[in-house]
Amino acid sequence: MTAKALTTTAASWCACILLVGCSTFHSKKPTEGFNAQDRKFFHDAESQFDAPPSGKPGKPTDSFLAMGQFYLEVKRTPLAERMFEKALAADPKCVAAYAGLAKCHSDAGRVEKAADALNKGFEIDAKSPVLWNEAAVLRAKTDDMEGAIEAAERAVAAAPNNALYRENLGNLLAVSGRYKKAFEVYSKALNPAEAYYRIALVLRDKGDSGNSEKQLRQALSQDPNHAASRRMLAAMNAESVTRNAAVQQAGYETNESEAPIANPAPRRAIR
Repeated sequence: MTAKALTTTAASWCACILLVGCSTFHSKKPTEGFNAQDRKFFHDAESQFDAPPSGKPGKPTDSFLAMGQFYLEVKRTPLAERMFEKALAADPKCVAAYAGLAKCHSDAGRVEKAADALNKGFEIDAKSPVLWNEAAVLRAKTDDMEGAIEAAERAVAAAPNNALYRENLGNLLAVSGRYKKAFEVYSKALNPAEAYYRIALVLRDKGDSGNSEKQLRQALSQDPNHAASRRMLAAMNAESVTRNAAVQQAGYETNESEAPIANPAPRRAIR
């Protein structure tokens, strides 16, 4: 596979996985927690909007990238797109800006424009992990799961210590039904209990409650205090009890005088 973001376009969107892009400048700070110093930083960056580009990489590019990421997090995509374009005006070789711009286009449903932005980034750095991660997200959205997995593997190969890239690869493998491989990948980024839990989530969403429950019990065997697994297992058990009670009650809805039943067969619990 060459360094291309998208080779074919599919009409449908894959909505069963959560993938994260633009991780090289991803902020962990919650948007409501920005302080006065942060606001001053963004105000100073915004003051450069109408200034002519310096043509040199450096602080203006970093400011625009930070602004772009911030606007992505608060879902102001048009403003984010503008910031990444400003970053590219300041430094046309900024691959992170191409990745951010691709995410803006992707979030707006502009698949071809997103692919074009990534391909321009690949022309600068064909091995960039942030570009390959974003390519994986884009391919998954167009239901090209094989291509998405391959792109995610390239992101992990280029940045093996990045937990986010490994989580994305694990998500793609799990959704594709490659659970053993997904567990191996998850385990390198997460603890074993969390790895089992992630697979249980995918199985539940696919309607396979039996195997989902098995994964949750595996998670709890690794960590009895894994809260998410306990909550999910309790919810599944409650749903099962409610469903069984409804089925059993249906046997009493018919008036016996209207429909006598001789020697009724014993009722079996539905599992």
